[in-house]
Amino acid sequence: MDSLQTSGRKNTQPWNGGVDRKQLKWLQNELAQARKNKEHVILLTHHPLLPENGYETLNNRAVLDILYKFPEVKLVLSGHNHKGNYVMTNNIPFVTMEGMIETVTSNAYGLLELYPKEIRIKGQGRLSSRVFKL
Repeated sequence: MDSLQTSGRKNTQPWNGGVDRKQLKWLQNELAQARKNKEHVILLTHHPLLPENGYETLNNRAVLDILYKFPEVKLVLSGHNHKGNYVMTNNIPFVTMEGMIETVTSNAYGLLELYPKEIRIKGQGRLSSRVFKL
C-alpha cells in the first residue's frame, strides 16, 4: 500500500484487494495449460483490472503482465464498481458489470452466451449488452 500511495495510485483504498504470489503463479499455470489445450479463457474477478480509476485490484499491473502474454484470454469480467466500465486493450475486453445494489427501480443482470466465433453478453436492466468477436 505504501509503495502504491507513493507512486500516486488511486486504488489504495481499504475496499480494494489484491492477488497474492501463490494466486499469480496459479493463474500463469492455468493459462499455460489453456494454451497447451488450445482453449479460450474467460477470467472472472471481483476487483476490476482496468481501467485504472481507483477501483482496480491493488496489484492489477502484475496480473495484466501475465494476461498480456496469453492471447487465449478472450474476456475479463469484473464487478466491484457498480457504475460499470469497459476497456479494450491488448485485444482483451475488460468489462466491469453494472451493479444493482445502488438502484431502487431497476435491476442489473444478464446472460453470457458463448459461440465458436463470438461471446455475447445479453444485458437486462442496467447491464449493458455487448458482443465480442473471437
